[in-house]
Amino acid sequence: MGRVTVATDDDDVIGLAHLGDLDGVPVLWKLYVHPARRSTGVGAALVEHLVAALPAGNEQLLVEHIAANVDAARFDRRHGLARTHAEPQVDHRLATVWRRRRLTPGPGTGHRNHDGSHSHDAFDWWAMADQLARADTAWRGVHDEMAAWLDLAPGSRIADIGSGAGGFAASLAASVGPHGHLTLIDTDAALLALARRRQPDGVTVATLHLDLDRADLPTELDGTFDLLHAGAVVHHTDDQRRTIERLARLVAPGGRLVIGEGGLPGRHLPTECGLGEPDLESRLHAATVDWFWSTVRPAWATVAADIGWDGLLIAAGLEQTHSRSFLLDVPATLGVAHRQLVADTLATTADRLGDRLEPDDRAAIAALVDPARSDSVHHRPDVFVLAARTLHVATRPVTST
Repeated sequence: MGRVTVATDDDDVIGLAHLGDLDGVPVLWKLYVHPARRSTGVGAALVEHLVAALPAGNEQLLVEHIAANVDAARFDRRHGLARTHAEPQVDHRLATVWRRRRLTPGPGTGHRNHDGSHSHDAFDWWAMADQLARADTAWRGVHDEMAAWLDLAPGSRIADIGSGAGGFAASLAASVGPHGHLTLIDTDAALLALARRRQPDGVTVATLHLDLDRADLPTELDGTFDLLHAGAVVHHTDDQRRTIERLARLVAPGGRLVIGEGGLPGRHLPTECGLGEPDLESRLHAATVDWFWSTVRPAWATVAADIGWDGLLIAAGLEQTHSRSFLLDVPATLGVAHRQLVADTLATTADRLGDRLEPDDRAAIAALVDPARSDSVHHRPDVFVLAARTLHVATRPVTST
């Protein structure tokens, strides 16, 4: 039987949810919202009400829908329900897709902090410093190309938010020369120190230890920078629109805000690599999408953005938006450094996804990253690196007097 929860507006029923169980695990068997009230938060409110009312000790909530119901799939992903498996049918459109939302934190999952705020990942970024530095080495030529495209004037004041190991910041700093000024901003103090040490001589470098979601930006930085770059940072914040608005304030009139988001996920393996089922990386990407929407941007903790990056930049009062993607293309046969980067990427992805991956895929990755195996990425001749990063740029208007 279970329990039915009804949402009303005055005397009108605008939504309902049927909660039951399967072998003792709570299942959301039915979620309905009146067509006129969809995309207004009614469905999300019903889900969160059910989750809050579950007895303590429940570790997961299940939901199922048919494969053809793409609206249900989209809603479930946005509300932390990651796909686990499908029950096939002769007509694939009628296959039953099962999804799960974790109700207690696990490896690689987002969770609430003691203050109720959202923790986006469980990574120790300082522990990944060597990996981040190796990635910077692989991307060095592309970083220089990106900095050249931004065409900074010598002596410019620049900032890099989410500077990591400092690789792209170093390319920016080199482009502004010895009279330039660079500010590195990151949530990890140890990484900031590393990034600072990796900057070219002659450029004035300052550091700021700051979490964009937890602290106010210093007002003395308002209007300071000729260029501010935030690479793979904004999507980690709980309200992307608000974050871009805050960052736009730091840009000087006539200066530019650069958002590094999007691009294409990396590819490194042939479709059939001889380990596990074919097309392993496609499954890694699909599992990463589910992980992202249930962990990095779960609906219970984040504000949905209904427009793309250029639209968000314009909404923040900026203008002259334009974008460009930059390709990292290193064909086989790879050198030692690039092979290690591929191994790092596969191992980190497997750790992040945990049991979102099938056991045979986890076993294939374990074999691929094992340097003792001749068919691992450390030795095989068919491993490559192909990825793309996109920059979205907009200018702060010059205020007329």
